[in-house]
Amino acid sequence: MMGDDPLRIVAVGTRGHAARVVVPTVQSSRRAELAGLLGSDPSRTSAAADRLNVAAYRSVAELLESDAIDAVWITAPNHLHAVLAEQFLSAGVHVLLEKPMAIEEEAAAHLVATAEESGAVLRVAYQHRYREAHRRLREAIAEEHFGDLGYLRIHRHWRFPYFPGQDVRELSDWRGAASTSGGWAINDIGSHLVDLLVWLADSLPLALLSAIFARQYPEIANDSSSHLTVRMGAHCVAQVDTSNQLESPGSLIEVYGDKGWMRLGDSFADTATMESHLGVEAIQNVSSAETYQLMLDDFVGACRGDPSIGTDPREALLGVRVVQQARRVGHFVEDL
Repeated sequence: MMGDDPLRIVAVGTRGHAARVVVPTVQSSRRAELAGLLGSDPSRTSAAADRLNVAAYRSVAELLESDAIDAVWITAPNHLHAVLAEQFLSAGVHVLLEKPMAIEEEAAAHLVATAEESGAVLRVAYQHRYREAHRRLREAIAEEHFGDLGYLRIHRHWRFPYFPGQDVRELSDWRGAASTSGGWAINDIGSHLVDLLVWLADSLPLALLSAIFARQYPEIANDSSSHLTVRMGAHCVAQVDTSNQLESPGSLIEVYGDKGWMRLGDSFADTATMESHLGVEAIQNVSSAETYQLMLDDFVGACRGDPSIGTDPREALLGVRVVQQARRVGHFVEDL
């Protein structure tokens, strides 16, 4: 990629999130172009590539031999994220990687080192950083509108199935197994919330204090609800609460400090409500589709050396560390 030429991106994946989000986001971008597809099934990849009029690649090796790409956007089962990203980064290919960066802290740390040694850009796809309400909240914390923070809570439930046509009985095997997902609700929804905590905390150190999980889908032996308690800095307690089984009236982010407070409601929706010690304000968020477009634009900019607010490798490592520590030391409700 030279100058203002579009970033040539190959989508690694052909179904699910790749078809629903990655392909249309890249196709609608003015800063990137879809250069091809790489999937796990060559015949399915060829058929999808033909429909999109792009190149079809049969393997990572074949893709790396091509001089027609600058970057990849990886959508794959969670346990393959770090393995695939390392291959591309080592070859100098920029990577936009779906979350989580890895399901093991050691693999995530190794990927950080690989990215730093290669010089290629790695960003992890946490698109909720680009919602206006979250950006406003981060600015307020950074500007110390609340003084010294004492308590922060992030709550979001999103009941499965997330999209029309999904059925819990047809959940992909890798999501249903802790060994390949690294946790279901905690990595489908919860890792987004942990990333927001990392971002809102900025440079404050985070340390897991406790974790509770629950299995509430009888068909699935993996977590469907989770509750994490984290120390943020020296004095602040933060809680992350998520579920893909339980109903909820909407998301809520609460911040309390010695000089003020804020309750941010529905910040994952198109319109958020920001209630604080200063009053109440409605905030118009961008749409879900626009969050992905903003994330892609930020990634392209990072590849060009521009400032970026995207989740960088070290931030993503911190998120993996919190989630995986929770998985190691946390308890399931039925085991208590």
